[in-house]
Amino acid sequence: MIQATAVVLNRDKNERDDIRMRLAHCGVVPICFQDEWICLENIYHIKPHFAVLRTDSWAYALRFVNVAKAIRNNFPVVVLSKRVGGATVKENNWLENVTYLRYPANDLEFQGAVGRLTSDAHPAACASLIAGSDARKTLIERLPRIAASGDPVLVQGERGVGKKRLAREIHRRISIEDTAFERIDGEQLAARWIRTKRQQLENAVDGEPFRQTIIIENVDRIPLVIQPQLLGLLDDPSAMYSHGERPPFRFISLTRCDLAAMARGGRLREDLYHRLSVLKLDVPPLRRHPSDIRTMAEYFAIQFGIHLKGVLCRLSDTAMRALLTYPWPGNVTELKRVISRLMTADGDGVACAYHPFVDVADIRRFLDRNQELGLKQAKSQYVVRIEKKMLTAALEKTGGNCKRAAGLLNISYKSMLNKVKAYQLV
Repeated sequence: MIQATAVVLNRDKNERDDIRMRLAHCGVVPICFQDEWICLENIYHIKPHFAVLRTDSWAYALRFVNVAKAIRNNFPVVVLSKRVGGATVKENNWLENVTYLRYPANDLEFQGAVGRLTSDAHPAACASLIAGSDARKTLIERLPRIAASGDPVLVQGERGVGKKRLAREIHRRISIEDTAFERIDGEQLAARWIRTKRQQLENAVDGEPFRQTIIIENVDRIPLVIQPQLLGLLDDPSAMYSHGERPPFRFISLTRCDLAAMARGGRLREDLYHRLSVLKLDVPPLRRHPSDIRTMAEYFAIQFGIHLKGVLCRLSDTAMRALLTYPWPGNVTELKRVISRLMTADGDGVACAYHPFVDVADIRRFLDRNQELGLKQAKSQYVVRIEKKMLTAALEKTGGNCKRAAGLLNISYKSMLNKVKAYQLV
C-alpha cells in the first residue's frame, strides 16, 4: 500500500513542526514549505494526497484553495485556523474539498480528518466553481439548498457570467444517478416537444416517475403561442410531487434579459414568469467585483500554464493591473479567452513561470553556509541537493517503487536505479 503524503504550508517553524509531528503520528509523510508558490508547485509535481494550510485569514485560505483546485480538481485541503468565526465558515462551507479545523485541533479531531482524506473514498470529479467576492460566494452557497428543492429555477445574468455552469452544478447536486439531462433553446420550444414530455409522464411506472433536469436557454425567446402549453406542462397534476419525493421534471431557465420587465410589457405571460422564477439566481458581472477578476485570472493562468507549458504560471503585476481595470463586457468567457492568449504570448512580463523545488530562502541559507565555494561549485552542489530531494519525493509518492518513480520524473528506469544507488536512498 502506498503511504499517504501531504504538503504543509506554514511560515511559523514551531507550528510547522507541530503539524509535521501530528501527520507522522497519522502515518502520513509530511512535506513542509514556507513559500506558497513552492508548495503549489509541489502539489503539481509530487501529487500528494492532500494539503494542510495553517492560516487565520479565510480570504487567504480561499485563494490558496482556488489555485490548488486549478492544479488538481477537488484536491483536498485542511485549513487550520484560530479564527473566532470558524464555526460559521464550517457551516456555510461551499467548498466541498475543504476541511476546516480549529488550531490547535485536538488529536482525535485531527486524526479523524486525516483518516477521511487518506481513505479510498474521494469526491467525484467535477468542474470547480470559483469565487473571490462575497456576492459570488453567497450565490454559490445557495446552490445546495436550491438543488434540494424541486421548484423551477431562473438564472439571470449578462453574457458570459457562467449561467450554464451554474445550471449544471444544480443538476449535479441533485445527487440522483438516474436523473437525465436535457438542454434546449427557448426559441426551439414547440408543441411537439411539449407532447413528448407529457408522454414521458404518462409512460412512467407507478411510484417511479420519469426524472429529468431540463435547462431552457434563452427562455425570453419562447414563442408566445407556446407559452400557455409550457405553463400547462409545469402545472400538470402528473408532474406534481409530494414533500420529500423527487420531481419528474426539474426546470432551470437561463436568460440575459429582465424577465419581470418582459412580463410587464406583455412579451411573456406573467403567470409563466412567476412559475419559472420560483427560485432566482442573479449572477453578478465581473466588472462589479475586482476580487472575482483576480481569483479567476489566477485560476485560469494555472490551468492554461499546465496545459500549454507544463509548468505553473503566475500573472505578472503589470498584467494583473491591466486585467483589473478592464470592464469585461464578455465577463468570465472573455477573461478565460484573454488568459489563454496571455499564456501563449512570448512577451516579457506577461506571465512568470515558477519551477519546482526552488526555494529562495533555502538558496540563501545554502550560500550562507558555503560562502567559500565558487559559483560553479555552489551550483554543482545545489543541483545535487535538488535532485536528491526530487528523487526522495518521487519514491515517497510511489511507496519506494523505482519504476513508477522513474515515470513520474520522466527518466529511464536504469537512470533511476543508478541515482538511487548513488544517493543511497534505499
